[in-house]
Amino acid sequence: MLDALRFAIHRFGIPKRLYFDNGREFTALDIAGERRNRKVSKDKKGNIPVTIVEKLGIELVFAKVRNAQAKVVERIHRIIKEQYCTAQYGYCGGNIVERPEILKQNIKNCTIETEAELRETFADFADNIYNVQPYGSNELKYKGMTLIDVWNASIAETSLRKASDETLDLLMLRNAGFQKVKRNGVFITYHGEKIWYYDKNITWQHIGEEVCVRYDRNDPSTVRLYDREDRYLYSWDCADWLTLEYFGESKGKLAELGRGQADVIRQVKARAKELRGDSNFTQKDGLRYISEQNAGKFNIQFPKNIIMVMANEEPEERMAVGAENSCIIDPQRMLRNIESRRNK
Repeated sequence: MLDALRFAIHRFGIPKRLYFDNGREFTALDIAGERRNRKVSKDKKGNIPVTIVEKLGIELVFAKVRNAQAKVVERIHRIIKEQYCTAQYGYCGGNIVERPEILKQNIKNCTIETEAELRETFADFADNIYNVQPYGSNELKYKGMTLIDVWNASIAETSLRKASDETLDLLMLRNAGFQKVKRNGVFITYHGEKIWYYDKNITWQHIGEEVCVRYDRNDPSTVRLYDREDRYLYSWDCADWLTLEYFGESKGKLAELGRGQADVIRQVKARAKELRGDSNFTQKDGLRYISEQNAGKFNIQFPKNIIMVMANEEPEERMAVGAENSCIIDPQRMLRNIESRRNK
């Protein structure tokens, strides 16, 4: 969810408010705090660090529970499901009744889309199909305009808050709550496993002190420690040597590898279709055709008044004290090995 929010902020700026469902990913303590529609344990009431949305200056609005028919976002989800999802070879339906009979064959033949492919085709669908369709409201001033035209017209007279990538890195760190520094440092719980962080030069000097531990969910190689007033203190490296031995390639190399594999698969599919002389026109082909016809219609405009959002701390290099001797974390490989240890 936070990756999607960051992507939206990067393109359209930081919103004034967010409309959230009541799913667990939206009501996590470090995102919604005590505003969430779930019970907060007595020991955590009034003891929750500054949340991510508070750092971003965003107001949260939660949908009413058990009122799906009235949720605007549900209608958008239905459009995406019917127009985009059903066109994918890996579509498995919202329930067993909707599951296509050909799904098992697609899985067996390895024809389902990779994550990299889905990211690319969905971005194309959003820009060149969904956002260039006519605006359906009854407001006369927007009559005959597309969704992106309405955005451009409505945003022109207002201000927009934006932030650099470095600032977003700091503002969108997950937090593991307050904890006291122990002899072996501080920890986060990452996919059900405790990972400890330590600095051999200073950890022993702060045993018993209460700190807030923040970390990058995509790169848990280091954590940042803050005090009660949310002031930055130090960065500590992963000290779980049993886990470190499994860490391998960097996440950047993994992403690059995934993009390369997706490109090869796409070329092979195109060549196979050419050799077969396949004339079947699928729903996916239809989406691709519409997207090509609408190319160039999607154009984002921004107001002249851009407000840059800054963090109260200076972004620092990823390397922390002692990091020159540490390994690079591969989150995916880490999860695989955690699962392997559980199954033993």
